[in-house]
Amino acid sequence: MENLKIANIKEANRSGISELVKRSLNGLEEAQRTYPNVIMDVIRSGKLERQLDLSEQDTKGNSRIDTKFSLSDTAGAYFFNEEIIGGSREKQALIDVNGSGTNIFGTRWNGPATKLKLGPGVGQVEAPTVYRDLINAGIEDANLSLNYTAPFGTMDARRGIKDIMDARIDPEGSFFPDSGVFITEGATEGIDLFMEAIAKIDPGSRVLFLGIGYYTGPYSAFQKDLKIDRLVTNPVSIGDSTRFFPTGEEIKRSLPRDTSALVISSPNNPNGEVYNDRELTKIMEIAKTNNLYILFDVIFENMSFNKSENYRSRLLQIAAESGTLDKVVVVDSLSKTKNFAGERIGFMATTDKKMQNTLENVVLSRRCNPRLTLGPLLRFEGLARKAKGLLVNSPNLSLDTIVNYVMGQDKYPFSKQEFKNKFISWDNWGSETQKYYEDNLRVVKELLSGTALAWSPDQAAFNTFVKVGEPEKNINSMDYLAKLMYTMGTYTQVGPCFGLSQACWDGNLGIWPRITYASSRNDLIESLKRLVVFSRFYQEKNFGDPNKFPVLQVRFDNQI
Repeated sequence: MENLKIANIKEANRSGISELVKRSLNGLEEAQRTYPNVIMDVIRSGKLERQLDLSEQDTKGNSRIDTKFSLSDTAGAYFFNEEIIGGSREKQALIDVNGSGTNIFGTRWNGPATKLKLGPGVGQVEAPTVYRDLINAGIEDANLSLNYTAPFGTMDARRGIKDIMDARIDPEGSFFPDSGVFITEGATEGIDLFMEAIAKIDPGSRVLFLGIGYYTGPYSAFQKDLKIDRLVTNPVSIGDSTRFFPTGEEIKRSLPRDTSALVISSPNNPNGEVYNDRELTKIMEIAKTNNLYILFDVIFENMSFNKSENYRSRLLQIAAESGTLDKVVVVDSLSKTKNFAGERIGFMATTDKKMQNTLENVVLSRRCNPRLTLGPLLRFEGLARKAKGLLVNSPNLSLDTIVNYVMGQDKYPFSKQEFKNKFISWDNWGSETQKYYEDNLRVVKELLSGTALAWSPDQAAFNTFVKVGEPEKNINSMDYLAKLMYTMGTYTQVGPCFGLSQACWDGNLGIWPRITYASSRNDLIESLKRLVVFSRFYQEKNFGDPNKFPVLQVRFDNQI
């Protein structure tokens, strides 16, 4: 994958995309004439059949993937895709595809050395440069780098997290206690900490996941001996704005008696949908009436294309207004909104005393303390989000006035002028990347206009979810994924990788790939060309018919 500097993004934004779209559509026409020959060459060589056979062998004995093990019911499709299709089989797949491409095109093929990723899950634009400076400031501070005596992080760091969380409700308010915030290793650890806390507060209870989503929650809950369930809207109404979130009324009607927690990721991964205020109010009422915790995963929250929706959280605002904030545990990170995944900086917050005490004990049993050197970065991030929230709420206020207000007379590891300069750089990064993502989405829409049968809502940047295949008897989502990789060298995820049984997807919903458009346009456009060609080939040639072609005999029909 091609990684991009912010200077590349600014240049791309200045040049526009109309001409790029035109060239891409011309390239797609050429690919539709020629790429099927690459697919056929891989098939005729016998290499596809060999890869499928080896893929089936690689599943055996792997408790995450082999359907003989109950753990595979939580995320077997995801791990099969990650560890085998794009893992143990990747190197040979690229050799096969690039060999056939060279055979067809000669040196003009120039296949990539690594798989093309349509759904990389991590933005390919460098993180704000101010983060590097702030981390270095923490490392250079001897009081931080020569210590490990703060088991929950320094007070500065915790105040930074508190500011990050409070600003979502009101940049001028105070809602979360200093003792109710935690530094985690990315949002993933925050989710795992929550599941462990639930297992201690209400052992053996049920966690209900709303909509489709990433594997980490169910996988963690299962290993804490919690029951896991998933609820989507019924029926899923497929069209230009296909939604999977269940309504408040559907949750109320279907809520199992032993449920202790609901899990919401909004904007959702993979499809970007969000709950409206009416449904959020109903969900908070359900949580209060049934004494449920809500795990709120907000890692995509500040990426709405409607910029007035960023740097605030309607779920948290509604919870605060209705007196149910104690029911919500928030998990966040810098991995998605700021493309800082490699540093594994996450945070979580709660106002509930029982949850807070349980989390404290879990954290103490796991480690002595988080990284103290993150203090300057977290303090900056908290202030920056408060300042941004004020700018959104009061656009007529000057930045100097806002900086003076949010910083007050407190001491910080940077001056007011330094903070102002860093904030401007941080805010410009957000504006430029959002513009780049929005234009990339336009490229996606243009190239898939003749292939997509339905779309997700597309309300927030990063991912979109697209239907490219109708449900029918010879559809197998995992066979589709494997063949996309083994004949086109292209990797993504489809519906079963985000929950629900494969039988449900293949029989009722069809094939839905995730497309991450927070990536290089060169990679994105080439990946889309291959997806279009392959998807049409799969449907028109009946590529999933075992009477015509070799077919992968791996299915995940018991997934939750």
